[in-house]
Order: sequence, then C-alpha cells, then structure tokens
Amino acid sequence: MSGLSRERSGTEVRVGVIGLGRPWLERYRPLLVRPGGPARVVVVYDPVVHRAELEADRLPCAAAEGITVLLDRDDVEAVFLLDEPWYGPWPIAAALARGKAVFCGGRPRAALDELAALPTDRLRDAPPVVLELHHRFAPETIRLRELLATTLGPPLRVSARMTAPAVERSSSDDDPAPALPLPADLAIALVDWCRTLFGSDPASSRLLRPGADSSDNLRVLLLDFPEGGSARLSIRLVPPNRPRPLHRLSVRTAKGRAWITPPGTLRWSLNPGGLPSAESFPPDPPTDRLVEHFLRSVRGESTLAPGLEELATLDRTSRLFVP
Repeated sequence: MSGLSRERSGTEVRVGVIGLGRPWLERYRPLLVRPGGPARVVVVYDPVVHRAELEADRLPCAAAEGITVLLDRDDVEAVFLLDEPWYGPWPIAAALARGKAVFCGGRPRAALDELAALPTDRLRDAPPVVLELHHRFAPETIRLRELLATTLGPPLRVSARMTAPAVERSSSDDDPAPALPLPADLAIALVDWCRTLFGSDPASSRLLRPGADSSDNLRVLLLDFPEGGSARLSIRLVPPNRPRPLHRLSVRTAKGRAWITPPGTLRWSLNPGGLPSAESFPPDPPTDRLVEHFLRSVRGESTLAPGLEELATLDRTSRLFVP
C-alpha cells in the first residue's frame, strides 16, 4: 500500500469514511464535503448498505462493500472512523497496518484500549491517530493557553471538575438524544485538558481514596508536573437525568487567575485585585479544529494533536483515575 505522503503540504487529503450516522451528517459532512476544502472523500462505508450507496451517489464517491475493502484502496490516505456499531474500534489497528492515518470519533476509551493492545513495534513510525479530545481544541482552551504564554504566565495550580452520569445512556439512530460520556471518557478528557495547559506530561500521579466522610461517587486524582505545577482533577457521579455533564476549570499563576465555565466562558484577572475580564465562545464541539489538525498531521505539518507517545501516557494516567 502507498501509505502516507509527508510531502503534500497544502494539498487535499483523500479520505475514506466509516460510519454515516448522526456524527457524519451533523458535524463532519459539512466540513469534509465542500468545494476547495482540504479533504476529498473518495469512498464511504456503512453497515446499512443502502445508506452508503445513497451517500456515495450524493457526493459522488465510491461505496465500499466492507471495511477491509475501504482500507485496502490505494487512493485512501486517511480514515474517519465515526461510528462504532458491531465492528467496534478494530479498524484502527487495521488502518495503521496499512499505513493509513485514523481519526477516531466518539468515545476515546475504546480507541485507547485498541492502541494499548498493539505491540510497541507496530506503533513505531505509525501514521497519526487523532481522538475527539474536545477540551484540548476548544476555543476557550486555546485562548487560555495564549494568556498563560503571555499575560498570566505559566500555570502553578489547576483544578478541573466534571460530572458524569451514574448509569450509561446509549444512543442509536432511533434515539434523537446523543449518548452521555462515561466516567472513563471524562477521565481522559480531564487529564488531557490539564496536560494541554501545562504543555507536558505529568511527572507523577496519585489517586486520592475517598475518606470516611466521602461518598463513593467521587474520585480525585492529583498530578504533579515537571516544572513544579500541580493539578487536582475530580469526577462526581450524578443522577442520569441530568441533561449533559458539567465541567469547570480554574488556573492559578504567579500573576493572576483564570476560570473556564460552561457554556464556553473564560474569565481571568491579574493580581492583586485586578478587574476580571470575560470572553465567551461558541459552546458547540470544536469539530472544525479537530478536522483541521487531523489533516495537518496527515500532511506532516505542526499540530495541536497529541502523538502516539502522548496518547500512551494519557491512557496510563487516565486508567489510574477511572479504570
């Protein structure tokens, strides 16, 4: 197979799409199917054969009879894995074996499990794998990173909190409500969020066990970073009827403080007693940035997306938080 070309900067990337459900229709199709865009869809696959054939006629492109057929095509440089019905995440390993970069939509825990099962030599010099790490690519996070690099200075202490449903709630084509993230996926999101702000992997991590006066629905992880900073991460299980998980983050630096609260609000102030500034950003998932940085990684350009070694560290640390 031809694999990836690292010398195609600025040209379109030829992609195959696996899974044509709601994520494709609502989030990814508008970005990947537009004249003059950075990517060209050359083949699609869906377990519902009629759906794949209809979409292939609309684009137009080819409709693959199976996942392996799609991955074996020489004109596919990268794969968008957007649904995980019966086949699960195994196309990740199959794509990497053929030298294809992979974008993994949906829950990151399944993708990290698949990567962790691969031999180390299979991952050496492997093409990029990008997960849906929304907080890393959110505009408020990118703006906060700019402030930490300039006005506020590097982070000293970070506190990040999320809530998670106590019971898994699945999503299907017959259910209009999207699936709620599981605690393991939120643990990955929290660890990656803090790692992004510090700009390095944690030097050490330890789980705080609930004390005698703590309920079993709270988990707390402490991270220490090489430059002396630290982070306290917490996940609390809540009743499943809460509509969406909540997330909050606060940062303290030598010069000031900053806070991120939903939906997409960043507040920050300088010491001592500086007046707070507030900035608001769209609350929608940063799908455009996710796609942009995946395609940049395929072209061998600089990107905010973590490499495979960073993903391995993220996997180990998040498993300590929520197995």
